[in-house]
Amino acid sequence: MENLPDWIKVADIAEVIGKGCKVIRHNGKQVAIFDTSRGILACNNNCPHQGYPLSEGCLTEEGILTCNWHNWKFDLIDGTNLKGSDSVRVYPVQIRDNEIWIDVQDPPYEEQYSKLVANLHRAILDNSYEHIARELCRLQLLGADLSEMVTNAIEWSHDHLQYGWTHAYAGATDWLTLHDEFSDDSERQLICLLEAIGHIADDTLRRPKYEYCTATRSYSRDEFLNAVETEDEDVAVALIRGAIGEGMHYPDLEDAFSAAALAHYNDFGHALIYVAKAGQLIERLGARVELPLLLSLTRTLCYTTREDQIPQFRNYGPTLAKWRETSNGQSVDWQELKGRSINQSLESVLAHSTQEAPSLFSALLKVNADNMLHFNLDFQESTTNRVDDNVGWLSFTHTITFANAVHEQCSKFPWLWPQALLQLACFSGRNSSYVNFSESQSSWFVNDSDAFFKQKVLDLFDHGMEEFIVSVHLLKTLLAARKECEVGDPESRNLVSAAMNRFLASPMKRKHVLRTARQARQMAVMDS
Repeated sequence: MENLPDWIKVADIAEVIGKGCKVIRHNGKQVAIFDTSRGILACNNNCPHQGYPLSEGCLTEEGILTCNWHNWKFDLIDGTNLKGSDSVRVYPVQIRDNEIWIDVQDPPYEEQYSKLVANLHRAILDNSYEHIARELCRLQLLGADLSEMVTNAIEWSHDHLQYGWTHAYAGATDWLTLHDEFSDDSERQLICLLEAIGHIADDTLRRPKYEYCTATRSYSRDEFLNAVETEDEDVAVALIRGAIGEGMHYPDLEDAFSAAALAHYNDFGHALIYVAKAGQLIERLGARVELPLLLSLTRTLCYTTREDQIPQFRNYGPTLAKWRETSNGQSVDWQELKGRSINQSLESVLAHSTQEAPSLFSALLKVNADNMLHFNLDFQESTTNRVDDNVGWLSFTHTITFANAVHEQCSKFPWLWPQALLQLACFSGRNSSYVNFSESQSSWFVNDSDAFFKQKVLDLFDHGMEEFIVSVHLLKTLLAARKECEVGDPESRNLVSAAMNRFLASPMKRKHVLRTARQARQMAVMDS
């Protein structure tokens, strides 16, 4: 083929006119050239869906090409997919002295980038995991920073979450952690961003916008905490907007968010977990995500459930009010906390002071890990439970992720130890009713916790879980446990890694058909 700058001769016009299609190859590309009523048109011969040859498709006179494998339809004038998914690349064509020439030069970076980002946005709106994957791959090949796509996804999604933060944002934090750890592995980095963005897409599918208050108020920590306490989202949001407008950033606000998250036994610990993840995510992604994440997090804190208001945990508040401020000099033995009820656990914690907080934290982490190690799976499988006893693995894994968030936030803000430790005691007390200490679990202990976590992290890259809510709990719990094992004493490492080993090797029943039907019937009878 004769070459000219940017353009190549691909055929004599007689080779295409009246014959429908001709395929040429150039520098690893396949280009399909079609004769249509709108002139000679050219496109990439590989369907952007799964790579099948478009030259084998059906073409209308108007230049609408159908890929016969999955019925995707493309307008060959501009490559638009009439089904709304991936477009196909088209090439400019010129006829010169009965010769067909096409321009194979790639468009400028900015043009390609803008188009791919728009395509990614469309894929997120469609919640198409495979389409998201393809657009991320194209962006990666272009040389774009894929982590910036998480920033885009947060900007696009934050006002489509009716109750604020979900596990998708928390999971994005941990996927980015792994993305950075595997800096020399582009495939695993792609997986990290695909899982993070895919989860955001799944949580916002067909969700309308839930607008935030646009007013601003001069920031006051006390007013913010009061607004959250009274569930006044508009005032709380206006205060955060005011803070950002006054030049404040998350490190200036983090103690207030942490205090609000621990003001109650909020949503079984999720609130504090999200507060900790928010700081990490803002630090990683930068200023563009700060306001969207903080508005969403503020909404979460206003809407979160407050379990200390229900009878089961009602002694939490009075116990917190009686917290001892002076040390009694007692050592903390985690075995003494083992098997205690909620109220007994609260009283045990009350016997110690904030000066003993690190030791008490270690003890509570161990007892919660031990509970997790001895979870009685009969409760997960039962179909005759009371609603209160609908307990599964996530009731135990939350203790590890919450403990890690406690460690992170209370190390920064030690005055929050009493609330955090008493809430860890609520976890251990509640879960102690669902364990079986008579069954030995010694086989789950691992000899090398570092090697164990290294392998389990690698397993995440092909986790096989269809539901994002399951895979994100594997991710968050694993990284939280790894962190606590890195900084904990040998006994903590042994218990936490053993608990994780058993959890990761055990089945997780996700859909309780018979149990749900029976409990619904009971409710219907009570309502009648």
